Parts: sequence; structure tokens; C-alpha cells
Amino acid sequence: MTTKKVVITVGATTMAAGTATVTLDAPAYINAANYTMLPLRAITEAFGATVNWDDASKTVTIMGGQRIISMTIGSKTMYINGTPVAMNTAPEITSARTFVPVRDLANALGISNINWTETSNSYT
Repeated sequence: MTTKKVVITVGATTMAAGTATVTLDAPAYINAANYTMLPLRAITEAFGATVNWDDASKTVTIMGGQRIISMTIGSKTMYINGTPVAMNTAPEITSARTFVPVRDLANALGISNINWTETSNSYT
């Protein structure tokens, strides 16, 4: 997977990915359980990963680098290379888009350096 700095602001319709500005089809938001939820496809594609959706099972599969990550809407368990991993909150569908919790997605993608900036409501 490509390594680059990504800046995502809650409520914004764009994000910074390296030196590029990427338009999001739906903005990040904070859900009822107080977790920041990211639009999955835009975020993972910014890191060079591929996303597949299975409508029958409501499961999204992310393929990037040496990782295959599967998440099912409403389930707090994701699978990384077939190994179950607990999530803080389940993926959701909002505005016909799949959203996942930022920290769970970062961990699944092997990103350990993630920071919340309260003054700008953004993750880096």
C-alpha cells in the first residue's frame, strides 16, 4: 500500500491525500456512539487499496499490500487475513455509502500514527 499523509475533517467533502485534494462522495461524521466514521472507499483508495462490496452479505473486502480485510455492516468483528479482530463499533451504511470507525480502519491498514486535532475536528 502507498504511504502518504492523509487529513480528514469531520463534515468536510474533501480530504488531503499527500499533495492532492480528494473529493469525498460523503463526509466523515461522528456517530451516536461518539466514534468518527469515515467513508470507506475514498479513504482506502487514497492508500492504494482496492475495495469490493458484496451486497448479498453486506460485506466489504479491502485488499492492499499483504492484507485482506473484511467487514460486515452491523458486525463488530472484522477479519484481517482471516483472523477475527474486535472493532470499537460496527460499520454503517449512511447516504448509500459504507462508513467505518477511523481507528479500526487505521489499525486494519497497519497505520499506527493517527492523531485527532480537536480545534479543526480532523484526523491526520
